[in-house]
Amino acid sequence: KGEGQTVEKIFQASGQTDQKIESLVVMPGGDKIFSLGKEILIGKRVSSVKLPCLEISSVTEVMRRWVFEGGAGADVELISKEETCSESDKRSVFGLKGLLSDRCHYFKGLFSGGFRKWADGVYEFSDTSFEALRCVVLYLHTDVVELKMHFAVDVMELARQWEIPALQAGRGREIHC
Repeated sequence: KGEGQTVEKIFQASGQTDQKIESLVVMPGGDKIFSLGKEILIGKRVSSVKLPCLEISSVTEVMRRWVFEGGAGADVELISKEETCSESDKRSVFGLKGLLSDRCHYFKGLFSGGFRKWADGVYEFSDTSFEALRCVVLYLHTDVVELKMHFAVDVMELARQWEIPALQAGRGREIHC
């Protein structure tokens, strides 16, 4: 931490804290969000790095549209039902069971019956925001991370819960537009 820089704790899980950084995200304005044991911290103005916007390939754009809108071929619908929203405020992302299962052990267990299953390939999540769910599902399909500050902590927490080490480590093509 240098001059003009601050670190703020924004989340802490219960239990022992291991003092090693397991994941780090650099935001477009230079802020860094990182996990330190069971805490999630944000370092304000710790870097002067400005990240460029990446061009999206046509294949990535097709997969992105598929995740956001569904369509022919998508065989799973993932619904975000945040605790504060009504039944009519549910929002969905879509995907491919095989791809999600190959990239994430959580989905492999979910789709193989290790968790409660809903009918017709529709699964509901109430423990995360829609933006975080969409970001993680898009990442699992494309390796693209579309991240904004207001849901970055939710994305890190979901990556931790679902054990997605590459996303926790910040490996992905980032888009901050």
